[in-house]
Amino acid sequence: ASLTKVNTQTPNISLPDNSIKIGSTEQHIDTQIELLEYLQARKVPEDYPMYFSTNERFKKRVIIPFYRNGKVIYWQARSIVPGEKKRYDNSPNAREAVMFNMDQLNSYSVQPLFVSEGVFDALMFNGIGLLGSKLTEAKKKLLHESNRRKIFIIDKDKNGQKLAEEVLSNGWEIAFVPDGADDIN
Repeated sequence: ASLTKVNTQTPNISLPDNSIKIGSTEQHIDTQIELLEYLQARKVPEDYPMYFSTNERFKKRVIIPFYRNGKVIYWQARSIVPGEKKRYDNSPNAREAVMFNMDQLNSYSVQPLFVSEGVFDALMFNGIGLLGSKLTEAKKKLLHESNRRKIFIIDKDKNGQKLAEEVLSNGWEIAFVPDGADDIN
């Protein structure tokens, strides 16, 4: 059997130009209020730093930084417009090894590490967000290296079903969102 090295590197990057932490300025108040109302409606915890940008590309988008060891490694700009075709505008860097809230992988806790597909789901329980329903080799390696018990919260759709099968084949546990919910958030 040949062994291939899996790259789990996540280079540091910058947030989009003209990014401003929500709540850190008295400028652009209307934009900040609109974004805060969206986040509150989604029940996103207020203690996670969210941003906005004055660039037109990011109008009506909340910018969510992804950290690893205190450094930004990725960002996702989530549209707050209902029905928007392009819900996410993601940073251009490779994301094979990127997960949201990665520092939880190696944090000490007797509590299980909950893993979800999305960022807002992960924020609900200080867990890991996969950035979708695919487990890359790099993400599997990072998850296996973590000593914490992993429980994946699976969305009830076709992609979630595929993810559940892969999760179980890796020896991890699964839980499903309650009936009537699409995802945990």
